[in-house]
Amino acid sequence: MVLNIGVPAFEKSTLLKKLNAGQYEQVPVELRRWIYAGGQVSPGLQNRRNSEIGQWSKGQFVSSLQPDAPPRISPEAKRRLAAAASAVAGASTGIGAAVSQAQAQAATTGHWTTGLIIGVLVSIALAIFAAIHSRAE
Repeated sequence: MVLNIGVPAFEKSTLLKKLNAGQYEQVPVELRRWIYAGGQVSPGLQNRRNSEIGQWSKGQFVSSLQPDAPPRISPEAKRRLAAAASAVAGASTGIGAAVSQAQAQAATTGHWTTGLIIGVLVSIALAIFAAIHSRAE
């Protein structure tokens, strides 16, 4: 926002005064005032401010003072990531077993193409099953 209006104007703004006073609940109200370009309401600025208000309200705002701050991940997102990781681990275990089985069959029958095709099909089936299973959880 400072880039749009310049530092001197922002330093005099009510928004900055409310931030410095710790009146954080007033930030959305003040952000709604910053929607003008050339003296007229800008739909693009309205959209941007609505997005910024949403981020502020959820605590997802980005501070340039903390460039190395870790991203915030909700408990639900953590649960989904763990489920996906588990599904991938299960699928890779299944794929390894299918490849070993295909190699063993190819070694005993001498038909390496049959073993390879079976291994690929089993691997695909296991990956699909793991994906479906992880979505169901």
